[in-house]
Amino acid sequence: MKKSAFALIGIISVSSLGFLAFKSSDSDKASYQVEYKVECDKCTVSYRNKDGESEVVKNAENWNLKFNAPKGNFVYVSATNTKGKQVKVTILKDGKLEVSDESVKEFVSARVGTIL
Repeated sequence: MKKSAFALIGIISVSSLGFLAFKSSDSDKASYQVEYKVECDKCTVSYRNKDGESEVVKNAENWNLKFNAPKGNFVYVSATNTKGKQVKVTILKDGKLEVSDESVKEFVSARVGTIL
């Protein structure tokens, strides 16, 4: 085998081990801090709370919520601007961006969800 083939196999092996180490450190967690962020000027927000129940907040302005949720929970937030403007929704997991969405035009909801 050529030296370049051995080098390629070595790089793939090291990369795979690094990825597995990264994934296993995340899989040890039992829960995560979740933060919902909604950027809007008067909007209706729908979300799943820490117990997995749906809740609605009306007339929210630049709304956010933090809570801890167990691994495997589905978290979700959506918002529609009641003044006909655009809106942005974001979910952070342990302070890092997990998912984000922006409405493409007026009176259109922005929504995101993920499994922890």
